[in-house]
Amino acid sequence: MDPLGVDLKKEQLEIGKIKLPCAQIKARMRSNGTTPILLGVPQGDYCFDPKLSVLRIEHLFNSVYVEFNKLARIQNRILAQEITITAGSHNLLVFNVAMAEELPSGDTSLSPPADAMPVATEENPSSPSAGLLLDKVPPVYPPAAKASHVSGVVVLDTMIGKDGRPKDIRVLNTPSPLLTLSSKDAVARWRYAPFIVDGRPEEVNTIINVVFSLGY
Repeated sequence: MDPLGVDLKKEQLEIGKIKLPCAQIKARMRSNGTTPILLGVPQGDYCFDPKLSVLRIEHLFNSVYVEFNKLARIQNRILAQEITITAGSHNLLVFNVAMAEELPSGDTSLSPPADAMPVATEENPSSPSAGLLLDKVPPVYPPAAKASHVSGVVVLDTMIGKDGRPKDIRVLNTPSPLLTLSSKDAVARWRYAPFIVDGRPEEVNTIINVVFSLGY
C-alpha cells in the first residue's frame, strides 16, 4: 500500500472480556477531494488473534463482519476451517473445510512475501480432518428473558478440546445477561468429533453463535 494514500491506525476491538488488536485501513482523501481506490486490501478494520499471528475478524463496512474460526495448524500455517460472513445478527454465508490435503512444499500458494516474518517452524507437515458437531443441545429459553421479551444472539469464544468437548467458554457479546448462562450451559454439553491434525487430536478455537428468538 502507498503510505501517502493510506491512513493506518491501531485500534482495539473489545468483545466482552476479549480484546483483539486491530489495524484500521482507510484511504486518505486527496487534495482535490477524491479518495483513491485501495488495491488488494479493502478499507476496514482487521482484528487479530491475541495469541496467534492470524486474522480473526474483518469489519469491512456498516455491520458486515467476516469471522475466521476453527483454527488448525497445517504445514506450519494456520487454516480457518470455518469462515462466517454476518450482517448484524444474520449469517449471510458460512464456509466450512471438510478435509484439507497436504500441498507440495514448493507450492507458490504457501510462499510468504519476501518481507514476511515467520513466527514458528515445524519440521513435519500435517494434514487435518475437520471435527464435526455430533450432538447439539438447544439452549433453554429463560422464563425471565421471555417475560421481558429479550432475544438476540449470544456470541461465545470456545475452545474445543482434544476429546471434542467444549471448554474455556467465554462470552464475547450478549443482548442480555438473562441469556448468558443458558447459552454457556447448552454449548458445554455439545459434542464434536475430535479435530485430527497429523493423525492426532488437537484443540481448536471457534466462535459459536447461540440464537434466541421469540418467534414473532
